[in-house]
Amino acid sequence: MEGYDIGPARACIEPIQHVLAAARDAGCTIIHTREGHRPDLSDLPPAKKVRGLLCLGYPFHPPGKPDQLRTAHLESLRTPTLICQGTRDPFGSREEVVSYTLSDRIDLLWLEDGDHDLKPRKKISGYFAGDHMRRLSEYTAAWAERL
Repeated sequence: MEGYDIGPARACIEPIQHVLAAARDAGCTIIHTREGHRPDLSDLPPAKKVRGLLCLGYPFHPPGKPDQLRTAHLESLRTPTLICQGTRDPFGSREEVVSYTLSDRIDLLWLEDGDHDLKPRKKISGYFAGDHMRRLSEYTAAWAERL
C-alpha cells in the first residue's frame, strides 16, 4: 500500500455511526460537513455562508426568571434574524421583550396568545394553531425573500 495508512481513520467510522444513530434517536439535530475551512471561514464560498437565522420561540430567559436574561449576544448580532414568538411565551412575553436591547438585524413576529410552542388557546383567543402556522409560514417566506 502506498501513501498514508487510512486504517486509523476507517476505525472510527463505525463507533461514530453508533453515536450519530443514538443522537438521532434522541431527537438531536445532526449537522456535519465533509470539507474543511480556515478557522475564520475566509475561504468559504459566499453561497455557503449563513444568510439568515430563524428562531421559533426564543428562550430570552428561563421561565419565571426574567432577571436571568440570555440576550447579551443579541445586542450585537449581525446576522439577519427572525424570531417568531408567542405573546405569552414563558421564556419571554411581548411585554418583557419590548424592553430588551436587541440588534436592529432582529425582526420579531409576535403570534397572539401563543405559548413557547406558538400554540394559542383556541377558546380564549379564537386562534387555532393552524392560523399561527399559516401566518408564520407566510411571514417567514417573505422575510427570507428579502435576504
